[in-house]
Amino acid sequence: MSLLSPWWLLLLPLLYLVIILHTLHPQHHRVLISSVLLWERVRRQLAADARWRRLVANLLLLVQLLALFSLILALAHPAFLRSASRLRQDIVLIDTSLSMNATDLPPNRLQAATNELMKQIRTDRPRRIAVITAGPNPDIVYHGPASVATLQTVLRKIEATHGETDWNRAAVLVRSVLSSDKDRILIVTDGAFDSKELSFLAELAPENAIQSIKTAGFGVNVGITAFDARQVGASLSDYEVLITVANFSSEEAEVPLTLRGSQGVLGQRRLLIPAGEGRSVIFSHTFAGQEILHAEITYPDTLAVDNQAYLIAYPPTPTRVLLVGPGNYFLERGLQVFPQVRLERRLLYPGDGDYSLVIFNRLPVPENFRGTGLYLAGAPADEASGTVPSPEITWWNRSHPLTRFIDWSDVGLLRAFRLDRQPGARVLVESEAGPLLQLVESDEARILTLSFALEESDWPHRVGFPVFLSQLLQWAHPEGWDFVRSPLRPGEPFVLPPFLADADGWRGRMPSGATWHLGPGTGGIFWETNMAGIYTVEHPTGNFAFAVNAGSPSASDLRPRLVLPQAADETGEAQTYHSTSLWRPLVFWTLLLLVLETWLYTNKARPPVRQWSEQKGTE
Repeated sequence: MSLLSPWWLLLLPLLYLVIILHTLHPQHHRVLISSVLLWERVRRQLAADARWRRLVANLLLLVQLLALFSLILALAHPAFLRSASRLRQDIVLIDTSLSMNATDLPPNRLQAATNELMKQIRTDRPRRIAVITAGPNPDIVYHGPASVATLQTVLRKIEATHGETDWNRAAVLVRSVLSSDKDRILIVTDGAFDSKELSFLAELAPENAIQSIKTAGFGVNVGITAFDARQVGASLSDYEVLITVANFSSEEAEVPLTLRGSQGVLGQRRLLIPAGEGRSVIFSHTFAGQEILHAEITYPDTLAVDNQAYLIAYPPTPTRVLLVGPGNYFLERGLQVFPQVRLERRLLYPGDGDYSLVIFNRLPVPENFRGTGLYLAGAPADEASGTVPSPEITWWNRSHPLTRFIDWSDVGLLRAFRLDRQPGARVLVESEAGPLLQLVESDEARILTLSFALEESDWPHRVGFPVFLSQLLQWAHPEGWDFVRSPLRPGEPFVLPPFLADADGWRGRMPSGATWHLGPGTGGIFWETNMAGIYTVEHPTGNFAFAVNAGSPSASDLRPRLVLPQAADETGEAQTYHSTSLWRPLVFWTLLLLVLETWLYTNKARPPVRQWSEQKGTE
């Protein structure tokens, strides 16, 4: 507590004046005596009330002294001064990226960083604290009072992931828990990322101090930063496998590399990698069926997670295509080029069947259609809507998977049907006649509408037509095209195949062996991919696997690169305080004491004898 006007304490000697006045005040007690017999009773009554009278006299003096002291203290303007750190809220961002698994600081960088955090919290504890895990999928794990015991429990449950931190998403979470510009943002990290990653955070919280607790080591790391394959030749099973190994140390490294498959060791290389550089190796491989490739390097570094990577191959499943309505020469010839396509023809839509793509040629799409469909205009209703002769194409979407890599400007049209834009449709190709190609998507169906007949254009004779068919088939049924599934990055969602679900959804196992379950109402989007390894989807017909690899050119680099301004208490700046004034409650307390003093003074002079005599007289 501090006094903002301490000179008022010079009035404290007035307390002695009150005591002196009490000693000089005459103490007269008037007693009415009616007879000699009454005197004995008065003596006994006075003897019984002696202690009370002394107490009342002393209590009156005490109350007067307290009232005067409270008044003087209120004039001195007392206030409680509290450090700003006791009032602020700390928002702690705990880096859980791949580099925090490094063991150059025992047991790992994450544990060393959280230990430093607890030391600072004990020394400079805020009023409230929010803890956010900053990994591939940031999350708020605690928001409440800054209890040391609670924080220790929360921090023990946090584990480092195998991916890179999404600092933009973490910044959005920070903004959601900010209460004022006095809140401090504390980043617990090893600093193994560039400062520009925090630019969005600085924009969202421009007035808040951003500080860091860095526990960076000097660990050496060599990791696999790329593992993928590409198809070569006409066969769908012939691939070139690419493996890239990077050296993030300060010295040249000799790294043994081994590639294994279902048949054992497929290849070995000994790579000599200069400091700060990488080397790529290509292996030719023919996949015979379902297979998991495992690449591994052997090197004594401080981060073992990125020393191995996986690649999974599955034989493409046939793409079943149903053509409903009259035949279409150009369309049928174009689909026969693709060996994985199984084309069936029907005059009418059967209403069922597990087809990857259903093409309605001059027949309207049923209202209850479920799946992926292509409608080729030409039905009687389209004829009734009218046509536009020789319309020119004015615009097309150059980024959509269906229309990219195609030059639509040279496509010549004899005529096009004047079809309106459907509700909720996305126009992919626009012409003078209106939408030429539009897409309507919902949870149950995806319907693509083409507003002209193929035989009334020169499009089937151009290079863009087979390119469109290829992109259409890949969009409708991607499982029929990729023999090798590219590995995911940690934290990247994976869309589970619908045919692997049962009535309860999907089930499987994590790389650690733990089981997981995804309900049917989730759309099959699996997000729990923060750890690298092989994930398995279990099904009675067989298991399906997908891979998550940890290493990348940025995540595997353990060298600290983060630079932040020093904290205020480290640069010698004065610490700020907040005051709470006490003069108002002291004035109120003084008034209460004065009321009590008045009551005591008016009641101390009333002799009990008068009360007794009056009572006796009434009898």
